[in-house]
Amino acid sequence: DFDEFKAVMIFFSDGQPQDIELGIAMAQHIRSTYAKYDLKAFAVGFGRVNLSVLQRVASEMGGEYRQVLGANALRTEFQRIAAVLCNNEASLALVESDMEVS
Repeated sequence: DFDEFKAVMIFFSDGQPQDIELGIAMAQHIRSTYAKYDLKAFAVGFGRVNLSVLQRVASEMGGEYRQVLGANALRTEFQRIAAVLCNNEASLALVESDMEVS
């Protein structure tokens, strides 16, 4: 029984697609194919990225866009995503306080 599990996709990119329209079409295909599983999608831009492309990909997947600039920020963003997926405000508060200390 997999009712307890959530379908999650975390898409990493520099936002520099070889073919923008193909990337958008793939995002739309992912959304329609996995909609029945209530897919939670996150597009994560790493480093200096093309924001508009990644924001559009996230939107087409029905998901959220996040940006990280370095390794520490990547770890923190994974923790934030986990807290959101678990609907765990306590975990999110710990992530936020950890960021303040860093």
